[in-house]
Amino acid sequence: MNRKILISIIAIVAVVVVAAAVLASGVLNPPADNNVVKYVNIAPKDQAAAIQQGTVDGGVSWEPYVSDSVIAGTGHSVLDSGDYWPNHPCCVIAMDKDWAAANPDVAARFLKAHIEATEWIVQTLEEPGSENYTLLMQLGATFSNRDAAVVENATQHMGMVYGIDDQSREYFKNYTQAYMDLGLVTESKLSDNGYSSIDDFVSKYVNTAYLDAAADVQPTTEMTTVRIGYLAGDLHQFARVVASSNEVFADDDPYAGMSMFEKYGINVQTPQPGGYAAGGNVMDAFNLDQIDVGYLGSPPAIMRHLQNGIPTEIVALVNTEGSAIIVKDGINSIADLGGKTIASPGESSIQYLLLRSVADEYGLKVQMG
Repeated sequence: MNRKILISIIAIVAVVVVAAAVLASGVLNPPADNNVVKYVNIAPKDQAAAIQQGTVDGGVSWEPYVSDSVIAGTGHSVLDSGDYWPNHPCCVIAMDKDWAAANPDVAARFLKAHIEATEWIVQTLEEPGSENYTLLMQLGATFSNRDAAVVENATQHMGMVYGIDDQSREYFKNYTQAYMDLGLVTESKLSDNGYSSIDDFVSKYVNTAYLDAAADVQPTTEMTTVRIGYLAGDLHQFARVVASSNEVFADDDPYAGMSMFEKYGINVQTPQPGGYAAGGNVMDAFNLDQIDVGYLGSPPAIMRHLQNGIPTEIVALVNTEGSAIIVKDGINSIADLGGKTIASPGESSIQYLLLRSVADEYGLKVQMG
């Protein structure tokens, strides 16, 4: 072989070897930044599969998807939201403000059914092994398309409530401030929507008048159609599932064969059978005048009202707590999330705010992956 050709070949091989060494050392392909948590938007129903496939290292979601992963062994909780934010409000009932003002009696009747369903759930959960308990687990399993064991586990990580107290209002203020700090809601949007401050916003956006009026509501045969939106498979909104069921009243009850909504004269309809993927979609439905009432997370209700001027108001709570950061094996603490990719339902969700807040406390940055 020609000496010059041989030298050229050796030189090329040397360059290839050096380049490979450089790549291996991470100079051209640097390792993940251990101070950064990357996130991608994936619906909670798809997060377990993404973790199994290795697309992500974990996900932050709501029940029953949290318990689904834990029971199946596809992931474990590295943080429950209730341990980080005790008694924090999650899902709420929002109403179209103009619709509620024009139909205050209907709004109160709707909330009466919600109250009765919530109280039935709370009492039933205190009676494991009873017929009602078995029925509750079946209703949850059918709605969420999950095993009854998943439903049972999920109920242990969330509180079913309807009243809005001062602690809830403080959380609403904190959520609003967090969105402003993140730049997802501009401060000018407060004044644009007629509010002088965050305190003023929460005091006006949260309207408990219909909840108070519900205390005096009696059953009626007058039926009124109410268009509602809710989240697909979301057990945070268990009260809606119970209030819609015609199996809850005992055979000897005067309302046997009726749902709680029907008992109070509410004929429920929805433009999205099976539910919406996320709270932002429920707010879109309000904006398009497709629904009168929505079950959704309080953060998307707050964010989309302010940012997009959607005329809604929060009228009742649906649940507290019930979210978690679920991760694959090998991740055992929040500090371990550095350099990992976590699935999130989206920037308007309470789960996203939870991830941002926890990461910040541990000195980690959160970036879109």
